[in-house]
Amino acid sequence: MDVSEMPTRPEMETEPSTSDKDYRGDTIADPVGNAIRQANAEDNQYPAFVLKQFETSNVNIFGKPFPNNGEALRPNQQYLDGLYEVAASNLEDDNMEAMMQLALAAYGDTFDKIIDSIEWMLCDESGLSKEFRWNNLVAPYGNEAHKFHARRAITKFTYLKSLETLDKTPDGILPAWLEAQQEKMFTASANAGLNHMLAAKTRELNGNKEFNVSQKALEYNIKLATQSTADYYSKPKDKKIELVSLQALKGFQVAC
Repeated sequence: MDVSEMPTRPEMETEPSTSDKDYRGDTIADPVGNAIRQANAEDNQYPAFVLKQFETSNVNIFGKPFPNNGEALRPNQQYLDGLYEVAASNLEDDNMEAMMQLALAAYGDTFDKIIDSIEWMLCDESGLSKEFRWNNLVAPYGNEAHKFHARRAITKFTYLKSLETLDKTPDGILPAWLEAQQEKMFTASANAGLNHMLAAKTRELNGNKEFNVSQKALEYNIKLATQSTADYYSKPKDKKIELVSLQALKGFQVAC
């Protein structure tokens, strides 16, 4: 072949424009596959155990948009309903009595010391206004009581759900992780009992009406606590990369 003829040979000439025949379909642009990938994106981003109780959304449980209008986790309604059910059960007379007994056993001395230290300030003879006493010595215990009642419901719900897995463990053996959950449940109950008694006693000493748990305040604190947990799971976790120094590799024969 004469090299001088190459630029004029038909197979060497190029058209200045692209025709439909020159286009090949993008095999990656698969609408069906893309839909499946998008549906599984949430599962791939978060562990399965997280998605049992939380869901992705562009607003948190209080309806507030997440930063940059992005998506993050919030507690799902099924999880909240389960917590509300446990919380309502916790307020039944027998459960409340058991909670008080646990609190007295764990924090009886603490309760007495706190009341002894503020009892005089809650009397009219102290010279403190009733408004001041309410804002600084009474209301805070009511707020704490609702917070700890919410924690009590969450830890008990978690423990009860964990009990459902006991059929997978040998009889008579309590796994260490379940023992830890049980201890958290007892601690949360004792803390709820202590703050409930403090809220009740300070109201009595200040001449306010009897303290009762507000269902609205309890549900708010449950949402607040579970949204805080959702925020934790939504944050990207740093993956530590283990690096091996050159010094450590000395003496090893690396086969590639």
